[in-house]
Amino acid sequence: MEEPLRRIIVVLVALFALSAVWATPVLGAEAYRISAKQVGVSADAFWESCQEDTPEVGQTTCEFVSIFAFEGRSVFRESGSPPIRQGGIACVSHDVTDEFGAPVSVETGCAEDFVFTYATDLSSASLSATMPVETLVCTETPEGVFCEPGGGELRDVAVSATWNAVGPPTKFRDRFVSHTETEGFECVFKQSGRGVRTDAVATAMVDGVDLGESAFASLTEGTFKFLDRCR
Repeated sequence: MEEPLRRIIVVLVALFALSAVWATPVLGAEAYRISAKQVGVSADAFWESCQEDTPEVGQTTCEFVSIFAFEGRSVFRESGSPPIRQGGIACVSHDVTDEFGAPVSVETGCAEDFVFTYATDLSSASLSATMPVETLVCTETPEGVFCEPGGGELRDVAVSATWNAVGPPTKFRDRFVSHTETEGFECVFKQSGRGVRTDAVATAMVDGVDLGESAFASLTEGTFKFLDRCR
């Protein structure tokens, strides 16, 4: 996978609420613009668990797994590069943190070759895929935790998941905007979405581990936009 596309996929996954602790890589003291637009059907799910007295007595280790699948049309744009047009994508992340939320290990990966089926009324969906995942290297800064690909070898992880709605689809319209100043640059972050969404319960197997029922899951059909810009 080419580096610009991998970077934009990281942004995309964050946009659609996968709960990895990583964020958009720091691009340095220069102007930049990253944007994305997606139209289609998506399914997402999130699992969490914590173990006390791990790895030592008095400490707690928590694990978080997120799965995302999308079928539709996508356009990604990054300043200085031509647009990247894409169809469906499926992603998984597995994060381990200490009791303070600091990352112990972060693995994430995406696949463009997968099987994603869904009911047109968003009552159910299923995903089957083998995803190449990689370990990210995380750095804590005053602005937050930033994680980037560590350059190690990828490993294939089998992922299967099913979603079942727990209510009827309802219309939604989301919008979020924030403005900040960074190293003399004025930055804006925007994300928005509209369509229909239903809450769901998901079950999944990841890398041979049965995750059980999800802590959160949903099925969505709609249009989403994202913009991250500094100038």
